[in-house]
Amino acid sequence: MPRQHAARWVGGLPPVTSVTAPLDSAVTLAPGNTMLVYPPGMLLTFNGVIDESRCPTNALIQCACGGFARISVRVATSAGQRTVWLETLQSRVTGTVDRHVLRLGNLTPPPLTLDSIPSASYRATLRLTAM
Repeated sequence: MPRQHAARWVGGLPPVTSVTAPLDSAVTLAPGNTMLVYPPGMLLTFNGVIDESRCPTNALIQCACGGFARISVRVATSAGQRTVWLETLQSRVTGTVDRHVLRLGNLTPPPLTLDSIPSASYRATLRLTAM
């Protein structure tokens, strides 16, 4: 069962929430939130959505294609850090990191209109599994 920890406020910024979860746990994170997966001791940070072109769900808007969203996740291990980009497209929902698979399970909220979604409103559900 994931455990949540709230950090102290620093310099007037809101706290960053971190979650400790076992391998193969699905955890939903807000931008800036971290997930420590133990084992293997990997720290995953949902940096945010870097591209959003999903079709709004408003029935009055019609799209030629469904579009996609791309997120950025920082992965920190004992070997260093790197960034992994995952997309809502079925063929790009996973990335590999040190013999593990990082999967984007869900990205909410879906766009309702053509207006942009505030960055802080996004939530990404991530899961790290062994290969």
